[in-house]
Amino acid sequence: MENDKQLFEKLFRANRDRVFRLCCLYTGDTDQRKDLMQDIFIRVWENLSSYRGEAAMSTWIYRIALNTCLTHVRSLKRGLQTRLMPDGFDVLETEPPAGTEPSIEHLIRCINLLEPSERTIIGLYLEDLPQREIADILGISEANVRVKIHRIKQRLSEIAAEQFPQIRQAAV
Repeated sequence: MENDKQLFEKLFRANRDRVFRLCCLYTGDTDQRKDLMQDIFIRVWENLSSYRGEAAMSTWIYRIALNTCLTHVRSLKRGLQTRLMPDGFDVLETEPPAGTEPSIEHLIRCINLLEPSERTIIGLYLEDLPQREIADILGISEANVRVKIHRIKQRLSEIAAEQFPQIRQAAV
């Protein structure tokens, strides 16, 4: 039991930042993020003994996190939550953190306009996960991951052109 607790603490420390960033893709509400994080790591703890070693432990944890976030979004869509998220699941607070680069802020706003599945894929990509690991997390082929990332990048370019035409004009 003590070894499990030590392992869990180590896993939590190693994965909490990535899991938190994933939660940010699905809700802009700080309390909901904390609830999601807690739910995710409770599930990790409860299922630690069922880990089969077929993928890296971080991949397994990320898959639990993804499933928990998707369940959260589905429950919101069904109206099971009393407070609905605004369209776009804006991960930015009312004011971006001081010192935030405008280009980063624009990218986040564009990502928020993607479909949840697209946000997940681009989020994993931006975490610098290898395509093999993204494929394992999503349960799709590496080739499919490459195609989806390419299409999402194109979609982000289109969204950026629509949402921020002043940037395009400034670059010309």
